[in-house]
Amino acid sequence: MLAAWLFLYGIGVGLATAQLTNVIMVDVPVVQSGQASGLQSTVRQVGSALGIAILGTVLVTTLATATAANLEDVEGLDGAAREQVVSVVKGSAGAAIPQLGSMPGSNAAVQTAAEDAMVTAARVTTLSAAGVLMLGLLATAYLPATPVRRSDSMGEGSAKAAPQAATE
Repeated sequence: MLAAWLFLYGIGVGLATAQLTNVIMVDVPVVQSGQASGLQSTVRQVGSALGIAILGTVLVTTLATATAANLEDVEGLDGAAREQVVSVVKGSAGAAIPQLGSMPGSNAAVQTAAEDAMVTAARVTTLSAAGVLMLGLLATAYLPATPVRRSDSMGEGSAKAAPQAATE
């Protein structure tokens, strides 16, 4: 199921990237199109890397905070054990959650608390990404309209036809 959603996401990104390039390149003179295309590609890649870093930070920070909060409700877990579980979950970005039940001094309630925290962190991260996408969509809606331009061949043909008509 996840692969299907990722496939759909990939198609959407591919279609959007192609159109974004067209929007950017429409006003660039042909002589400078190589430079503009390179700059657009660089900015897109830097933006992607920065976005992944920010969303990763949101995920790990929320995971640690939610795990600590959920572990407050687990009975029989002292402060040191709580800190150790939070450290393991945060340090592994959630990858260690399936093994939490087998850790010394741990139990199923600890694992459940961490699993619930992972769901919360994933939800917050996904909603954050959706919010940024919505801002991008709104910004796109406010782009100024590009005036329709005649092609050079139409303009030249019209310009040539007018003087000939005047001389006849």
